[in-house]
Amino acid sequence: MKHILLSIAVMAAALVGGGAARADVPPGLVILEQGAHSDVADEAYKDVHNDADLKALWAQVYGKSASPPSIPQIDWTKQMVLAYFMGEQKHTGYRIAFTEAQEDLGVFKAQVTVTIPGMNCHANPDKVRPYIIVAVPISAAPISFDDPLQKNGPPCGG
Repeated sequence: MKHILLSIAVMAAALVGGGAARADVPPGLVILEQGAHSDVADEAYKDVHNDADLKALWAQVYGKSASPPSIPQIDWTKQMVLAYFMGEQKHTGYRIAFTEAQEDLGVFKAQVTVTIPGMNCHANPDKVRPYIIVAVPISAAPISFDDPLQKNGPPCGG
């Protein structure tokens, strides 16, 4: 019985982020914020390397929000911040993830994957502006933001 309860506790911790690193998340990546409603209307990548620029990014993303999230504390000697804004979309249901964020051959490569709603999924016809903001290990290499990869979400219903 103890073994079963321990297994359940380990699985629950993994579900809330307390377990092993997920295979689809680049090493050292920490999601700071993500959502469907930012003040950024056009597709854009951003990289941030100091408090002043992070404060400016927060103002750009949450400037019209009545209750914006707190600006995270970043150790700029160890981390930098990357953000991707998908731009305005005509319906809900998009998911965004950084799937690459690492230095390779003298260039820091950043890649996001956008998952679009699956067939027969009931996405609301509300306009949204999906985004993700992450902290990653610092690099002095130039940053290369690749075009987002796109994949279809699983089909819903029947």
